[in-house]
Amino acid sequence: FVLSVTTALKSTRQFASTPVLSPPAPPTVENIVTLFGRDYDFVTPIAVTAQVVVVVLVGQLLFSVLAAYAFARLEFPGRDALFWVYLGTLMVPQAVTVIPLYLMMTEVGLRNTFWALVLPYVLGSPFAIFLLREHFRTIPQDLIDAARLDGAGTVGILRHVVVPVSR
Repeated sequence: FVLSVTTALKSTRQFASTPVLSPPAPPTVENIVTLFGRDYDFVTPIAVTAQVVVVVLVGQLLFSVLAAYAFARLEFPGRDALFWVYLGTLMVPQAVTVIPLYLMMTEVGLRNTFWALVLPYVLGSPFAIFLLREHFRTIPQDLIDAARLDGAGTVGILRHVVVPVSR
């Protein structure tokens, strides 16, 4: 990171003539002005990146918490097998999924759209689900039973016991 910042603050001449690790003397913001000026319009890619990050973050938080709670506390047939199969997807390299994801997005008409960037990553991360599941399993069942006795449903238990939402 430091190398990137020092390089951005060097002029083209300094970059070509000085050692890589030398500090900029004098520092210049010419490269940054050029990058965000009319020539390159770098603001749009940053805005799109920020939108993707926000949508993926919110989606993964929501879906990962729900899936992890289901795997940790709800009883249903094949729960453990399904969890381990889902967790096994961590071993599949992302490079292997690029072409199938592209073909799927093309088939549903989402090629070259914002949602094609976001949808493959919104529905929860196996790693996040694994970590949250392990945390949810440490919450005492007595605490959840007490909340249920006090009239809390599944949503109330999620909001007030498992993932307390501050106000």
